[in-house]
Amino acid sequence: MLPDTLSSNQVKDASGAEIEFTRLEQVGRTTRFSKTAALGTAFPTDLRVKHEEVGSGIKKVVRSVIRFDETSLSEVDGVSPIVDSIYVVQVTNRGHHTTTNVQKRLIAQLNSFLALDGSGTTALLDGTGTGAQVLLTGAV
Repeated sequence: MLPDTLSSNQVKDASGAEIEFTRLEQVGRTTRFSKTAALGTAFPTDLRVKHEEVGSGIKKVVRSVIRFDETSLSEVDGVSPIVDSIYVVQVTNRGHHTTTNVQKRLIAQLNSFLALDGSGTTALLDGTGTGAQVLLTGAV
């Protein structure tokens, strides 16, 4: 289970600084956190984590979602509040696996695609990794 406060190298911003998130609510297997520094403001950053399991035996399927939503002012008119989101969905046929090795490999591949640019081995948190650029520009 996740702690009530996410801190100490669990979430970082583009510069590598830690961001603290506080648990706001948990309903079943869905949990919502909010950026602690933005609690009670008009411009929250939320982290939602959801986990679902359907079926049983070899037909058991697991779906997990991690989603960040950030509210900010429009960069065009400076007045309109907007919400931008990014999320990861994992769907796995858990009933056909006895370990999480395949899922761990896929997570590693996703993380590295987002955070590496092909010119080094340092993880880039500033959105300049190859996969991050694909998300930002649509260049496929």
